[in-house]
Amino acid sequence: MVDDVEMDDLESPKEVKKYILPLRRLFTRNLCFTLVSYGIMEGHVSVYNTLWPSFLSDSVAAPEDAHVRLPFKFVGGLGMPVNKVAISLAFAGILGIPLQFFGYTRGVKRLGMLKTWRVFLRGFPLVYFIIPYLSVVPSSTPRPEPRDGPYVWLAILFAQAVMMFSASFAVPSQIVLTNLSLIHI
Repeated sequence: MVDDVEMDDLESPKEVKKYILPLRRLFTRNLCFTLVSYGIMEGHVSVYNTLWPSFLSDSVAAPEDAHVRLPFKFVGGLGMPVNKVAISLAFAGILGIPLQFFGYTRGVKRLGMLKTWRVFLRGFPLVYFIIPYLSVVPSSTPRPEPRDGPYVWLAILFAQAVMMFSASFAVPSQIVLTNLSLIHI
């Protein structure tokens, strides 16, 4: 005997019947909704990570071109140089990494996986609503100079914090929930 298997079993393999799951049973309604929501989530995070540096570095509109009509019409970006855009991105990493390591587990223990996902998904629309207003936050420099000053940086840090909280809690929850739905097929 080799590992509780007789030598006769090793020499004459029994026929194993293969079961193939048809696609119509694989792509259930629940799985399709889960995959679509996962795609939307990844799209949000990818688009934000691409457009955020572009918005910060986009030139500030001149006063005569700044036809801002609040609440929904904005012109131009913040005109920041590369080093200040990098500071904004560094803040995202400084806040995001500890949030995922330490805050995420506590949040899930307290709220549960599904509720964590639902609560922190609400941060994405809030961020998308807040970001255009950064171009009209009072600045210590006149237009068309790059926007700078304490109010501008507080608004940037607030927008980045909302985004990092949303992404740090919702994205891992989304991944776990997607994997759980795939297991239950």
